[in-house]
Amino acid sequence: MEIKLKNQEEFIGKVFEKYLGIPVDLTVSYCNYFSGFFNDGKATDIDLKIISASSLKGYEGIEFQKKSWFGIDIPIWITKKGNKNKIMFIAMDPLREKDKCDKINPENITFNTPFTIHDKAIYNNYNSHLIELAESNDIYLTDAYKLFFRDTENYDFMSNEIPSYRKLSIHRQILAEEINHFKPNFILCLGKDSSLAIANLGGFSLEAISKTKIQKQLENYSFDEIPVFCVPHAAGTARGFAKNFMELNNQPYISKNYLLDVVNLILLKT
Repeated sequence: MEIKLKNQEEFIGKVFEKYLGIPVDLTVSYCNYFSGFFNDGKATDIDLKIISASSLKGYEGIEFQKKSWFGIDIPIWITKKGNKNKIMFIAMDPLREKDKCDKINPENITFNTPFTIHDKAIYNNYNSHLIELAESNDIYLTDAYKLFFRDTENYDFMSNEIPSYRKLSIHRQILAEEINHFKPNFILCLGKDSSLAIANLGGFSLEAISKTKIQKQLENYSFDEIPVFCVPHAAGTARGFAKNFMELNNQPYISKNYLLDVVNLILLKT
C-alpha cells in the first residue's frame, strides 16, 4: 500500500472558515488539488477566488498596509495503511519568496503546502525525510503561524518578526484544533518559533533547544499529556545548533540524515 496524502477538506475547511474567515469552498478546492497532485500526479482545476489579507479574521490589530507576498499553507496529513505511530511536525510559517510570486499579485494570498510537500519533484532534506518517515508513521505537517507576509518597502522584514503578531491567540487556537484532530503520539517542533508556540499552548517553560536533552524534554514538555519535543531546525542556517543538539544526546550529526535521526532518537525514548 503506497503512501497517500489524506484529503482533509472537511476539517481544514471548517477550521479556516471559523478562525480565518476563508470560504469553505476555496479551502476545499485547494485540499482537493494538493491531495490529487500528491496521490495521482494530476492537477485538478482550482476555484481561484481572490483572497486579500484585509478580509481575514483573527488578525485584528495587525496593519496590512504596505505588506505583500502573503502566504497560507494547507496542513498536510500523510498516511499509509497499517501505520500505527502518528507524528505531528510543527514548522514556523508559510514562507514566501518574491521570485516565486512574481506572476501573482503580491497583495493577494497564495496557497501552498508546508515545504511544498505535495509536489514529489521537489527534493530537499525535509520532504525526502518526511516521505521516508511516512512509510511507517502517519505524518501531520503544519505551521505555528498560519499567515506569512513581508514588508513591501523592506523585503527582509517578515511577519514572524512582529511581537504583536506572534502573540495573537489565533495561532494557538488553530494549533489546538489540529492537535485534537490528529491526536499524535508526539509533537516535534522544528526551531525556536514553533517551539515557543507550543510551549505557550502547553503551558511549559522552554529551555534552550540545543542544550536540552531529549530525555529531559520527555519529562517536562507536553500538551494534553502528548509528549512535545523541540529540536533545532533542519535548515542549513541552523546546522551548528543541530550538531550541538545531536552531540548533547550522544548521537553523531549527519546533516543529510538529521530529521530521520532525530525521530529515531525520540522513538527510542517513547
